[in-house]
Amino acid sequence: MLIRPRQEILDAWEAIARLSAGGEWRWGGRGGRNSISDAEQLLCLLSPATKIPFLSLDDPDRTADDVAEALARFGSRLEIPQILVRALLDYLYTYAAPDGTPIFAGGGRFVVAADPTRPVTDQQRETEVVDSYAISVTLALAALRFVRALRPALTRDSLRRQADDLEARAQRRLTGAMVGLLRSFTVHAFPPDSEFGDRQLRRVGQDGRPRRVVADELRETRRTMHTRFLQEITIGPGAAESRALTHSEDLFECGWSWGVVDGAPRVGDSGGQRAGVAERAPYLYFTAIALEAIAELFSGRTQLPNLLDRHQVRLADALQLRYRLTHAFWARMATFGRGKRWPVEDVPWQTTDGLQFEYYSALVSGMFVQERVRQPAADADLTRIGDLFARLANRSRITERATTDDLAIVAAHHPGVREPLRGSEAHGEPQLAWTVSDIAPLLLVRTLRLAGHFDAGDTRDRVLDLSDQIWQHMRARRIENGEVRGLWDQPGPAFPEIPGLPWQSEVSWYHTRRMIDALISAGPVVSEPPRPSPELARTAAAMLIEADQMLHTEYYSGPGRRGSGLRDELDAIAAELKLARSVLSHTPGVAVAVAGEALMKLHKFSSARAAAEEAAGR
Repeated sequence: MLIRPRQEILDAWEAIARLSAGGEWRWGGRGGRNSISDAEQLLCLLSPATKIPFLSLDDPDRTADDVAEALARFGSRLEIPQILVRALLDYLYTYAAPDGTPIFAGGGRFVVAADPTRPVTDQQRETEVVDSYAISVTLALAALRFVRALRPALTRDSLRRQADDLEARAQRRLTGAMVGLLRSFTVHAFPPDSEFGDRQLRRVGQDGRPRRVVADELRETRRTMHTRFLQEITIGPGAAESRALTHSEDLFECGWSWGVVDGAPRVGDSGGQRAGVAERAPYLYFTAIALEAIAELFSGRTQLPNLLDRHQVRLADALQLRYRLTHAFWARMATFGRGKRWPVEDVPWQTTDGLQFEYYSALVSGMFVQERVRQPAADADLTRIGDLFARLANRSRITERATTDDLAIVAAHHPGVREPLRGSEAHGEPQLAWTVSDIAPLLLVRTLRLAGHFDAGDTRDRVLDLSDQIWQHMRARRIENGEVRGLWDQPGPAFPEIPGLPWQSEVSWYHTRRMIDALISAGPVVSEPPRPSPELARTAAAMLIEADQMLHTEYYSGPGRRGSGLRDELDAIAAELKLARSVLSHTPGVAVAVAGEALMKLHKFSSARAAAEEAAGR
């Protein structure tokens, strides 16, 4: 692999410190401050620091030298975690009401759907969005892990009080974000003869069977999922829809809308639960980011330290149910039918509301991978997804040259997919939209994670080669000038064929945080022990048999007494062959190397003995 995760993260950290340090934490980036961008800025440091042990920042005595050097602009090893605590507190106070109730507004990330150049009103900026709920779950968990690990190193009362305040506010934000995610989940039911039903049937019914047969099979899928999941949804949006589906002929889809759905009931008695306005239908982008956040709730990093209180555990259980249902549903949609081509392989994926982009294909295939890897005999299916990722990279001009006025660039990279947020016009304002342009970082993360599921072999090599190609593309998009050099995103250099792409002078925390996530995903791939190759194991076993035979010949033909130089050398070779046999099962390549060296030594002894015998015979 071409990616060097540790060095690349440290290079990014140095750039982040240069940009963010200045006595206190400096905020800002492309598009200005909001609850999402500021969280992304913090997570560029906190995610690696809480997920990668050798990059931890919570114990000054264990902070690595290269880490301290990269973050030197923040100060000493003692000052770095203190600055992070103050930055986290600043964030938690900024995005909360005077009474402490967390605020999850989208701010400047919204655009007007009909005219992106038109300014968004102050009232619209205050609209809460799933992106903020999701990233707040991730940030709050990282903050709690960080401050709890840091606490033993705090000696001053003022620092302990800051840590207590940080933990209390992070817990409150975590609860609010989990409630927001629950209230944004939806089960969308529709008749087969509606526009939604027609698009779903056409999407999954690609094997030539009659429409009626496909609809019946979809209903059977619904009944199976009702037995496994839907009947268990008893709180929040989706509960009434799940009950109504019991004896209905409707089809359905599930996932997360862009915000709290219209008519969503309250969940529990926590404050700040605004009335919902979002359409009661899933959006693939918001569904994917919600699933990523919920996965954090069930990682070992969260469960082992008991980060969640009792109320949060109940919320997490409800979210996990929706997580499992959503993964199972979209994995089924991705591979529905009996034809040679899966629906997800028919690029681009079209949603039931008629939108279609390569980006959606990447999202659905990623959800399928997460569901499929838990099942046995998944390699053949995952190989097809690897081939699909390669097609998506080509179609998005990541691994294929662009042409002038290439529409793929507009749709995938700049400005990206613009999703209308239906329901955002409820208060009489123009409808809002949400822009996503991270297909390249998304595919990089997806390919790295996919590679980790394969044993050594051609398929793994192909997926890793694709990862390298996407990484080279993203390296070309790194900003190279000014204070923000070393961060992302500047698409112009990666697409020299496209005139007019902007040369950015401000960092995009949206892209930078996703690249940091990709580098975190690359770590296990480059550092995991090599998976045993059956071919190398067979070769090593054959070489050891040959070496053993040659060794016994030399013992038999050579000097028998211990202490002679030749006997000592033969004993040393015997020890090497014992080592090779001990590592054969888990590192057969090492066994091949050790056996090969032993064979060369034995060959020299054999040749020398043969030459001596020939000379004596003459």
